[in-house]
Amino acid sequence: MLLGIAAWGAAGAAHLEPLCQAYATPEFRASGRIDAETILLDAKPQQDDPALISGVDRPPWARHFGREGLPRLIIDRNDAEASMSALVLEVRRVTHSKNLWFEVTMERFRLVDREWGTVLAEGDELWVDAGRARHHCGIVSGTTVVDRDRSPWPDGAGVARFVARGLLPAPFKP
Repeated sequence: MLLGIAAWGAAGAAHLEPLCQAYATPEFRASGRIDAETILLDAKPQQDDPALISGVDRPPWARHFGREGLPRLIIDRNDAEASMSALVLEVRRVTHSKNLWFEVTMERFRLVDREWGTVLAEGDELWVDAGRARHHCGIVSGTTVVDRDRSPWPDGAGVARFVARGLLPAPFKP
């Protein structure tokens, strides 16, 4: 029985690998350096996902903002500074695919200029749940599949690194 559950988890990692190669590399589109003091967080959960923030909760990666040159992250839309923030970090969680054996969800992170609606940076974090195992890849962990606990959010500094890179000019593509 335990061997079967372990094999199920390993199969989930194998299932996620091609998706990691396709989705785990972020895109950056800023035309010049962007200076901002604050970024408003706009996170919308799926209807059946109470784990995504409600407006008061702070995702674990939020603690990396507001230091080392990064703008502060404003979570509460009623905050006085929220209306003055020039940038929004949109987070949307969607189910990519779901079957009897696997569920693949994606968190799409988009750094958006509020005035023009221009997407400055866009990246994904993908999760696969297979049996008792949870694996992920994306802007937090890179293109390689890694094991993770059942946390509803990526917990590293990858989101902050993604935003910091999104505030710089996009690389030239001929």
